[in-house]
Amino acid sequence: MELGKLFDLLSLFSPFLLVSFIAMLSVYNQDLKALVLIFGLVLLIVILKTIGLSVDEDNNSEYLKFCTLFDVIETPGSSSAVIAFIFMSMFLPMMFNKHYNGILITILFVLYGSDAFYRALKYKCYGELSISTTLLSTLIGLSCGALYFFGIYFLGEDYYNLLYFNVSQNNRVQCDKLNTREYVCETIEEDETSG
Repeated sequence: MELGKLFDLLSLFSPFLLVSFIAMLSVYNQDLKALVLIFGLVLLIVILKTIGLSVDEDNNSEYLKFCTLFDVIETPGSSSAVIAFIFMSMFLPMMFNKHYNGILITILFVLYGSDAFYRALKYKCYGELSISTTLLSTLIGLSCGALYFFGIYFLGEDYYNLLYFNVSQNNRVQCDKLNTREYVCETIEEDETSG
């Protein structure tokens, strides 16, 4: 397989792979964070469908062949919006805690850059408006991600725990098991008569 084809495949499936990884991580950690994030992504897709970005009818066959996941007509720009939403919903808790995960931020930028290059520049998936559609969907994803984060953040600490990167490294409890042992110190007096 050519390196270019591998790059195209990674770019095409990047939102799906990202959401799948987050869901599996949530199963591994036995928490509900992925469900909360996926619910936010569903709301984002509903908003994108409501806005009504569309694909040229003349371009439908090419769009299905090169620009969609599983050959289904999807809302234009949804992949860029999904990556932007995930970035914002993970970056804002990092910013509030002043503890940044540089590797994750870099990976999300690379995924977004490859997605934007693939869909807007290489294959022009959205016709003549490819770049503006990508930028608009990115702006919508970032805005929805920020609103979703602040909506959960202001509900209180119980709900804030459903976000990723919600606990600062400096505030982590290092040991929460109480030790029930007691130590008693005794002093031993030296015998003054010896020696």
